[in-house]
Amino acid sequence: MVACKATTSRPTFTPVPEAEHAEIGFGLANPAESVVRVTKALVEALRADSIPIERVRELDGYFETPWFDGATLKPTQRRPLGPDVVRVRGWVDPGKPGYSKFEIETIYVPVADPSLPDRELEAPVPLTHPVVRRISTVAKALAKKYGPPEETPPAPAAPGRSPGPDTTRARDTTRARDTTRATPRRPPPT
Repeated sequence: MVACKATTSRPTFTPVPEAEHAEIGFGLANPAESVVRVTKALVEALRADSIPIERVRELDGYFETPWFDGATLKPTQRRPLGPDVVRVRGWVDPGKPGYSKFEIETIYVPVADPSLPDRELEAPVPLTHPVVRRISTVAKALAKKYGPPEETPPAPAAPGRSPGPDTTRARDTTRARDTTRATPRRPPPT
C-alpha cells in the first residue's frame, strides 16, 4: 500500500472523516501507476478550478495547498485562524483493479492553543463552505467521468404481466422428524 512505504513524504495522519472521497481510474493494471495518474488528474482539475496546490508527491499519492483565503483563493500570510483561511490536502491510494480511491479534506483552525500539536487544532470546514463546495464539484465531475461504471438494476416486469412464479426460494419438501416427544414407556410385566 502506498501509505505504508518507509520513504513516503505523506503526513503521518489520515484525512478527517468528512473528507470528500471517490474512486476513479484509467484502466491501468499497475496500482502505483494508477495512483500517480489519479494524483495528476486531481491536481490538474483542482488547479483548473483555482485551488492553489503547492506541494505534490505523485509517487506517494499526496498533495496539499498552502493556507489560503477561502474567498479569494490566494495564498495568505495571515495566521490560519477561523474558517476564512483554509488548507486542502489530498490522499490517493490503490483501489480495485484499474482504479484508485482518493480523499480530499478542507480544514481550518478554529482556535489557537500553543499547547497542542498543529494537527489537533485542525477541524473540517462546514459542508456549506465555498471551498468545500468547489472541491465537491471537482470530485463529482471526475468520479462521473472516470469512476467505475454503476451497476444497473434489473429491468422491471412489463406492465400488465405478472412477474411469474418466484423461483428464488426452493420449497422445503423434507419433513422434519419431531424428536421432542418421547415415546411413553410401558411398565415391565409383573
